[in-house]
Amino acid sequence: MNSDNKEIISLGSGNKYAKWISQTLERLCFYVSWGTIGLFFIQIFCNYRGILLPGWVTSLMVILLAAAVGYITNFIAIEMLFKPYEKSYKHYLTIASFGIWSQGLIPSNKNKIAQELGKQIKEHLLDESKIAGEICDTVSKYIENKDNINQLQTGIQNLLREHESRIVDFIYPQVEESLYLCLDNLMTKENFEKITNERIIPYLKKENVRQYLAQTFTGMIRGRSEDLILLLKKLIKDFIYDFLSKKPLTSPFAKSISDGIVQGIHWNTIEWQLYDLMKSNSFQKIIADEIPKLLDKIRTELQSPDSQRKLPVFLDSVKMELKDWLTKYIRETMPLMVKNAIESETLWNWAKTELVTTVKPKLELWLQTRGKDLVVQKLDVSNRVREAIDKQNVKKFHDMVNAVARENLSMIQLLGYVLGGVIGVLQVVSSLLATH
Repeated sequence: MNSDNKEIISLGSGNKYAKWISQTLERLCFYVSWGTIGLFFIQIFCNYRGILLPGWVTSLMVILLAAAVGYITNFIAIEMLFKPYEKSYKHYLTIASFGIWSQGLIPSNKNKIAQELGKQIKEHLLDESKIAGEICDTVSKYIENKDNINQLQTGIQNLLREHESRIVDFIYPQVEESLYLCLDNLMTKENFEKITNERIIPYLKKENVRQYLAQTFTGMIRGRSEDLILLLKKLIKDFIYDFLSKKPLTSPFAKSISDGIVQGIHWNTIEWQLYDLMKSNSFQKIIADEIPKLLDKIRTELQSPDSQRKLPVFLDSVKMELKDWLTKYIRETMPLMVKNAIESETLWNWAKTELVTTVKPKLELWLQTRGKDLVVQKLDVSNRVREAIDKQNVKKFHDMVNAVARENLSMIQLLGYVLGGVIGVLQVVSSLLATH
């Protein structure tokens, strides 16, 4: 063990020893002082009864009584700092002062002490502006450090992951309600007619669009040419059969004749001719030219009373179908969307570069102006100190003072005892000198 440690241990032991001595002497003085008061009343009783006491006893009583008065005076003065804790007319200090001292000095002036202490701390100990400036500088430096930003990102991501299901539960109804409201606002009869008349029909009437539709339509028919031939066979066969079956002479042979005629036709040739016809530009032009007429008929039909009556019902059914589909889609995809957003490096890189770069100058400007004033306002040192003292229990505060300064308070009382004793000695000496 080095010399410094030995010195510290010796000082600690010395302090404990000195504290024990002072507290022991203070207790001794307490009992001796009150015992002296008791002896003083015994002395008065003896004098009253004519019992003469030796001179040295009287001189000793003067010294002890003076010392007791010095001790008790300091003891009561210290007690009067805190007691009574609340206004009381039954406390011994109140009774001893004939009701004048109904509450301790500190409890009775608690509000004034709190206000003055708050004011003094604010003016001389804690400079709010300086503290606010240091806080703002710390925040400003914090956001400049990339490691701090990365730690902040990690912390936010962990927090979001922990509450991912709650985030989904919160976002889902908001998104669902917004989409439903959008559908309700968009899919109205007025909007449907407006979009149809101003957007869809004019767009479909464009020449390039009509040509594309004609090519698509004829291409679809060519792809079903075999089915078309079978349909033609059936139509021709049924037509011939119906015609012959109505004639008395040919009705017995209607089926065989109609079958024979249909089988005798070169359908492969017809199929290729139809294929070439539908592939020709002239046929496609005929189809393209018919499209505007068809669109005009659709527009006219939409304006009819019957369509006007059925259109809202149709739109409502479409909205219901879309809402059901959206509900299912959102329920299935929302958890993944939230998870992807939380884990998205692109999002966090954007936040760390674009967002921080944009926000940082504005944040620094705000911290140095409005932010600093706001911190000062929130600190409010004076009121915080005042409120803390107002809330402080006086008894607990007294106990705290005793725990911290008991040794010093004991020394004050001991000093009162010693000074009182010295005065007593001086009185005895003075009395002896006067008699001689």
